[in-house]
Amino acid sequence: MGVPPDPGELQRLVALADTADLPLAIVGTWAEAIRVLARADADSADWDARETEREILWQTAAERFGEDALLGMLTALRADATPVLDHALRAAATRLTIADPHLGSEAIGAAQLALQHAALAFFADAPASHRFRTHLALFAVGRWPLAAIDARLHVF
Repeated sequence: MGVPPDPGELQRLVALADTADLPLAIVGTWAEAIRVLARADADSADWDARETEREILWQTAAERFGEDALLGMLTALRADATPVLDHALRAAATRLTIADPHLGSEAIGAAQLALQHAALAFFADAPASHRFRTHLALFAVGRWPLAAIDARLHVF
């Protein structure tokens, strides 16, 4: 985050985009990331689409496993992931010399949401190319999916 991707990372990002059939827009600066997020806040279309998809996936997964079991699986996943995400955040903050605790908690929250959404896609038996699974894969390669605007996923 905050630095342009090197050639190897760019190749991984393009491969992820190709798998998901989703054009990516690489956001290379903090200022640009803030502009993208402000634009996403002003137009809730991306958020609304993700929320609708989350509801569909929840319903499908709940039909397969039952709501109580699904909630239990997601709760356990979140608990198991918290130490891993905290470690990743500390490593990234050190690498990028970021000391802002608010930014760290936002990053953790975004990663937890991506993990929960990807888990719902998995439990609902959505294809590997599902956008929620792609969002988590982007986090895994060290990028933060910001918002889908103008039919492209903006990634920091």
